[in-house]
Amino acid sequence: MKRSPLRRKSWLRRRARLRQFSPAGKIKSVIYTKQRAEFLAEHPWCEFRRKADGTPAHRLDISARRCKRRSTQVHHRRFRGRWHNDKRFFFPSCAVDHDWINKNGKEAERLGYIERIYLVPMDLSKYESGMMVAALSHNQLYACLVATFVIGLITLVGLVLAFVIEVRRDRQESDLERQRELQDWDAF
Repeated sequence: MKRSPLRRKSWLRRRARLRQFSPAGKIKSVIYTKQRAEFLAEHPWCEFRRKADGTPAHRLDISARRCKRRSTQVHHRRFRGRWHNDKRFFFPSCAVDHDWINKNGKEAERLGYIERIYLVPMDLSKYESGMMVAALSHNQLYACLVATFVIGLITLVGLVLAFVIEVRRDRQESDLERQRELQDWDAF
């Protein structure tokens, strides 16, 4: 079977290259580049911590020793979205430890090198567009879910008790009506 070469059938051609960043993204990138340089100048050493046996330790564990390499990269403890230029979530690291953090996400989260954010819908009446979302860490989300479960359980118990009380009240009222009717019949 003979195949003919493919030809462009459309007369439309791209005149300019696609831009890599939006104008706002370009501004954020320039700001981040300056902040990154300042942060690495303020924190010249990698702050990744290891135990005596060489296994990674929690980032706030003072008894564990720090890495002895110079920091060359900035790790974002919260992912690079809304918090891209927020220095509170920057972490100075060398290339080796930064690579370990990115390859071992769950372990790094457990040790405090990554903070995951979970979006939870909040009270709808407080926000104009109909949905308000709060950013919570893993522990805050767990506490929120436990509190919601306990509140739901208390509400359910309250509803059951209210139902039982209402049923008893109805039975007492019907018993009183029966006694009155019996008294009326006995009066004849």
